[in-house]
Amino acid sequence: YAGVPSIRFVGNSTASNVYPFMVRASSNNSWRTYIDYAGNIYSVNTSITALSDVRLKENIRDLETGLDIIAALKPRRFDWKEGKGQDKKDVAGFIAQEVETVFPEMVSESLDEDENGGKYKTVAPGMLIPTLVKAIQELKAEIDVLKGQT
Repeated sequence: YAGVPSIRFVGNSTASNVYPFMVRASSNNSWRTYIDYAGNIYSVNTSITALSDVRLKENIRDLETGLDIIAALKPRRFDWKEGKGQDKKDVAGFIAQEVETVFPEMVSESLDEDENGGKYKTVAPGMLIPTLVKAIQELKAEIDVLKGQT
């Protein structure tokens, strides 16, 4: 991009080809962002942001509930099946099909298909943040009431 001197190239310049996507800073040639073949995203001193401008939204209303949704979710521990793209064992997370029954907006389908042509389900954990905030607000309101009773 013109006028953006920190972007040098996209891709890997090493013979090992470990990272199919990476961005290096021009000032010191250090990696800033890269994605490995397992799909892990690494980034230095940055965050991922999403558009949230009121000018892009309509029909704005308060979130009705948070605590009931959070209480119904089932955080799990699991091992990824061998050869399914993840080598990690004893991982904390969610099962998409279980989340879908409680919070369907948080679940979508990937582009990848299983051996029968079915789409794999994905979970967008960032969608939990507003619901977690609402749950904390509900708990605070309950605590405030209890404090007032003593």
